[in-house]
Amino acid sequence: MIWNDIQRKIERYTALAEVRFQRVAVTEEQIRQYDLPTRPTKREGNSHAKNFFGDSVEIDAIPADILQELARDVIERHVDQRQFEITRIAEESEREALKGWRVTT
Repeated sequence: MIWNDIQRKIERYTALAEVRFQRVAVTEEQIRQYDLPTRPTKREGNSHAKNFFGDSVEIDAIPADILQELARDVIERHVDQRQFEITRIAEESEREALKGWRVTT
C-alpha cells in the first residue's frame, strides 16, 4: 500500500526526528468551494471503497497553489509555533551572514 511505503521511506530518512503521520482527504465543503469535478466511486476490486459512500474526486483537481496552502495548514497544526519562529529568525540571520562571504578560487 502506498501509504505504508511512504511512511517507511520518510521514517528511514528522519530516524532522529519525531514524525507524525495524518491522513487527510478532500472534504465535501472543498468540493463545493473549489467546484471540483467528481466521478462515481469504483467499487469492484476496490477494498478502500467498502465503507465509503458518495462520489470520488481526484486530489490533483485542486489547483496547486491551493493544495500547497491546504498541506501547509495541516503541517503547521503540528508545529510548535514559538520554536518555528526561533528557527525562522536564525535562518534569516544565517542567510544575511552568508551574503557577506566571498568565495575565491
